[in-house]
Amino acid sequence: MKRFCEKSGKTPYILKDVFREAAVSGLISDPRIWFKFIEIRNITVHTYNEKNLELVISIFDDFSDALNELINNLEKYSGSD
Repeated sequence: MKRFCEKSGKTPYILKDVFREAAVSGLISDPRIWFKFIEIRNITVHTYNEKNLELVISIFDDFSDALNELINNLEKYSGSD
């Protein structure tokens, strides 16, 4: 996403800004879901327990859908170069 933004003339330095710019550019539909993915990732990096496992499992389908959307949009834009 960051490379795509940079190719579009934007240089976001903060990850949340990358997601916001990706939404403005049409790569993703909602940056807030990506904020949530990063939040959950940060929680799971340092703690390993059943609760965190359930948290990751609970967002798996949303993450899969969002990632597929991103991949499809990147493929569309890469074909227009």
